[in-house]
Amino acid sequence: MTTDYKLIAKLGNLKTVIQLLRAVNFKESATCYGSKNGLKLTVEEAKCMQASAYIPIQLFEEYTLTEDIIFRINLNVFVECLSMFWSNINTTGSTTSLEMHYKLLLSPKSPYFMISTKGVAGECHVQMPHNTEMIETFQCKKEAKSKYLLPHIKPAMKAMLCSNKVSLRTNESGLLCFQYMIKTDDGVNCFIEYYVSTVN
Repeated sequence: MTTDYKLIAKLGNLKTVIQLLRAVNFKESATCYGSKNGLKLTVEEAKCMQASAYIPIQLFEEYTLTEDIIFRINLNVFVECLSMFWSNINTTGSTTSLEMHYKLLLSPKSPYFMISTKGVAGECHVQMPHNTEMIETFQCKKEAKSKYLLPHIKPAMKAMLCSNKVSLRTNESGLLCFQYMIKTDDGVNCFIEYYVSTVN
């Protein structure tokens, strides 16, 4: 009987849910939090990186929850099962063979925002002015420099492909937060968060 279950969730917008889950599927298992607002799935890589996908209640055709719950789920298997019902999902993955670093510079004065990396082909610097049309809001009170590993940054880039807006924040310790807003065809806003710690 359905009364025996703490959570009953019937997905409606399968495409968006798979995109959200694939964006944080860099580890096998995830912790799922169920509340009256929907589901949050969190994936962690030791103490270096944390990502969360938020699936609001509006994406479900049916959502019944008797009480707030927390449980672990095999995200690889879950995504694979959902993908069986959505044939257009790209299942091709990619790997990196070189360990690379990204350096992030934020400053209240020029160059304001700069990402730098160094590889066998040389150095690359990407600068972005604070008043460009691509940036809605820029706030920086003092200069900050941090360095991050490419394998930690790369999974966070997957979510950018399906996002409408991206928020980038960092604190004094260099903890980097990516927040992605993804709007469904029905106008529902979903969110994905990534937290990446700096390296020395």
